[in-house]
Parts: sequence; structure tokens; C-alpha cells
Amino acid sequence: MAEGRATNIPVIIGQNSGEAFFQNARKIAGLSEGPTFLYRFEYVPEWRQSQWPNGAIHSGEIMYTFDSLDTSSWGGEQVTATDRAVGDRVHSCWVAFMKAPAGTTQLECAEGFEWPAYTVSNDQAAVIGETFKLSKAADLPDGPPRP
Repeated sequence: MAEGRATNIPVIIGQNSGEAFFQNARKIAGLSEGPTFLYRFEYVPEWRQSQWPNGAIHSGEIMYTFDSLDTSSWGGEQVTATDRAVGDRVHSCWVAFMKAPAGTTQLECAEGFEWPAYTVSNDQAAVIGETFKLSKAADLPDGPPRP
């Protein structure tokens, strides 16, 4: 990517709030030749808060992105209506990405959320929590809070 030889394909890239290196994801998004949708996943379900005290761990978003809350070994019977609502919104964004025509520079998902592709000049990232919002990527933490 740094040499400008990457294929021009759409990308979703991000980081979870309980892991480090958000700014690395931001750097990669800035190097991408195709539309790139940058995110920070911050949602921690109530039933995982004691295990994930520093935020969503690596892979913590997977059961939301793939709509597998009820079948995941991490979810199942403890999943709440709030978790399902977050899952529906997250899953809708990944589906919108997969269905988007090549070159799409904005996704509409999550009940009206408009997610622009990241560019160095707009510096926009989706912050995915119980609600979704846009934030300047440069303002987002590089990882979990330090003790």
C-alpha cells in the first residue's frame, strides 16, 4: 500500500476499544486506494463488562457483524434486547458494505447512519457503541485507558 501498488478495492478496517493501535488502522485507511470505512468498536454488553473492563476485546465485534449473537459461544441466553439492537445495526453496516457498488464513498446503515469513506482530509471514523456516531479519527484513543 505504501508503494501505491495495492488493488483498488473497498475495505472496512478498524479497532476495538480494548485493544491497541487504532492509529495504525487509521494509517492503513489513509494508504488505501479504494473506499475505506474506518471504525472503532466500543460496545461492551452488560454480561461481558467484568471480563472486558478496558473495552471490547479483539474479535468482540464478530458476533455483531455476522449476526450470530444467539449462536455464538460468547452470546446465547445472556444476550439482551439491547445487544440484539446493536447487532442489527452493526450487521446492517457490514451488509451495506458488501452490497455497495464499487467506488461507493458512503454507506447508509444502522437505521439512518451515514458512514462516509475515510479520507485523510475528512478524517472520519464510525464509533460503534450502543449508538453510532462519527468522530475525527485523530481524536480517538489509540487503545484502552492506561492504568
